[in-house]
Amino acid sequence: MASRLIVILIGVVVTLLIVLNSVYTITEMERAVLLRFSKVHNADVVPGLHFKLPFVDDVRIFDGRVLTVDAPAERFLTLEKKALIVDSFAKFRIRNVSKYYTATSGDQRLQRNCLSNVSIMDCVMK
Repeated sequence: MASRLIVILIGVVVTLLIVLNSVYTITEMERAVLLRFSKVHNADVVPGLHFKLPFVDDVRIFDGRVLTVDAPAERFLTLEKKALIVDSFAKFRIRNVSKYYTATSGDQRLQRNCLSNVSIMDCVMK
């Protein structure tokens, strides 16, 4: 009797874990991409309550608001040979979640490095 109760309890716990692993929510401020076996299955998941296949699907959630990346300050010399320190930043919003995910693999450090490595002089000279 006690062993049967333990088996039922373990079954309930395993079922509960599987159900909790298959439910996810996306808010209005978030963008998400659904991956099936690490490949993009649904490129733009709409906000709301969703279900996924546990252990098969994975959901990557990104911030859908306007984001800011601050670049390190750069020093320039003016025509009068005076030093000028320029601090810059970039503001962006993720519009195409699939393209953003494939470009950065969802790694925000890689995204920050890509945007902050662009020199101000490269942007001004174009």
